Amino acid sequence: MTTDSEPAGVASATTGVLPPAGTSTSPSVTAQTKTAGAGDVPTSGTTPTSMSTAQGAGPSDKAAMVGLLRRYAAAYSARDPEALRRHFTRNVFRHGFQRGGCGNAYGRRSVVEAYAAQFALGTGRYTLTGVSQRAIQTARSHPTVNTRYAIAGGNDGRLAVQFSKSNGRWLISRLNSHC
Repeated sequence: MTTDSEPAGVASATTGVLPPAGTSTSPSVTAQTKTAGAGDVPTSGTTPTSMSTAQGAGPSDKAAMVGLLRRYAAAYSARDPEALRRHFTRNVFRHGFQRGGCGNAYGRRSVVEAYAAQFALGTGRYTLTGVSQRAIQTARSHPTVNTRYAIAGGNDGRLAVQFSKSNGRWLISRLNSHC
């Protein structure tokens, strides 16, 4: 059974690379797997607006969000839908690549299924650039980060990520990637 909790040690088990906050203006979050094929194209659109308020988005929360993105990149590169599942809220929204083109997925199950279908087409090392505590914006109802992604052997583009706190943990509540 999958829950919103994450097993101990997951953060240390990732292959992500991220310098300490404030040490670089353009750090990268990187993870490695097999080389991608030409059809591996994550995509984008608009992210629905949320009416919730961001709570406790201080330095330790921002560090948790950066760590979350590191684990997300590692899970993507490992083509591991179950690992991705642990990083999403139950009502996560994703606008991105799906079979047949660009589309939307609502809810953790649908989002994970969209990633699994994408992984079946082949994907490579997934990298996020411009991720740092400083890059996380907290002025909106939910903390967000606007970054860029690159998939080895595939494509690159813009990615907006929105975070929500659930049971004391930051999770990804919205993903909006460039189509």
